[in-house]
Amino acid sequence: MARRDLAYCPDTGDITKIRGYRAGKVVGSLTPKGYIQVSLKLPCGKHVSALGHRVAFLLMTGEWPEPGLHVDHINREPSDNRWENLRLTTPRQNALNNSATNILKLSDGSWRAQVMRQFKTKAEAEEMASYLNAAANEWLSTNGYFHEEEDAA
Repeated sequence: MARRDLAYCPDTGDITKIRGYRAGKVVGSLTPKGYIQVSLKLPCGKHVSALGHRVAFLLMTGEWPEPGLHVDHINREPSDNRWENLRLTTPRQNALNNSATNILKLSDGSWRAQVMRQFKTKAEAEEMASYLNAAANEWLSTNGYFHEEEDAA
């Protein structure tokens, strides 16, 4: 399978064919969302597609990511499959890294950060909002910001 036919360069993120047709050539094509997609040949002869960052994880660790875990691009660049840019995350961690963020300067001179993310269900959106609010409050209190003046005393 992949480990027999492909090689991965952790410094560049390239996946190279090492046997058969196109041996020595970098493989993969760019998806509309900017990810590298690689065609794999199964032992039965059937071809399947896999995302390059998942193939890189397989080639580096010898195993596919466990079900329910994501291989995340730390810098949010979906075609950057360098090993230093990949990490195994939970869906929640991955969602936080993939959120669109706006940072706005307000008229009073303060700043507002808005994180926007689309969810499939209201329950998922509410769960993430609760998590982010708790994380924001923890960060604020740790860094000397308080909701009420008496909390600062």
